[in-house]
Amino acid sequence: HANMWRISDDFWDNWPALFEQFDRLAKWSPHVGPGHWPDADMLPLGVLGPRKSHFTPDEQRTLMTLWSIARSPLIHGGDMTQTDEETLRLLTNDEVIAVDQHSEDNRLLFDRDGLVAWTARVPGSADLHLALFNTRDRFPLDLSSPAFTSPLVTSSISLRLLRIV
Repeated sequence: HANMWRISDDFWDNWPALFEQFDRLAKWSPHVGPGHWPDADMLPLGVLGPRKSHFTPDEQRTLMTLWSIARSPLIHGGDMTQTDEETLRLLTNDEVIAVDQHSEDNRLLFDRDGLVAWTARVPGSADLHLALFNTRDRFPLDLSSPAFTSPLVTSSISLRLLRIV
């Protein structure tokens, strides 16, 4: 028996490696449950030895969001003594950590033309966490004919009141 299992080779700070983790985490998501998780490897954020992470700010947020919604362990791979404020905010975001530590039924909802959505249930609630990703390589989105529409969603709006069509 194992509590976590490694799903990839060593993971470093480049977009192709991060992009590959989307498929890997989706394949392992049916096996996630209480007390066992897929280990997508460390979080190469902040200062990594003699240099800073090569991830852009958007890629860093993507990394933290994907690891959390897939319930991968959040193991920082950088030098904590040299961590900048932005990286520290990413690593200590209570809402993101809560998704990683306390969500259930984490799964890929869809992966269509580089647009990816994951959901996870909030235990003891009808609420869902929703993570949306644009994995297209710097291609603009065409918003003239969206696959889904909804009102603007902010942290001050209850999702229970929204009807997504």
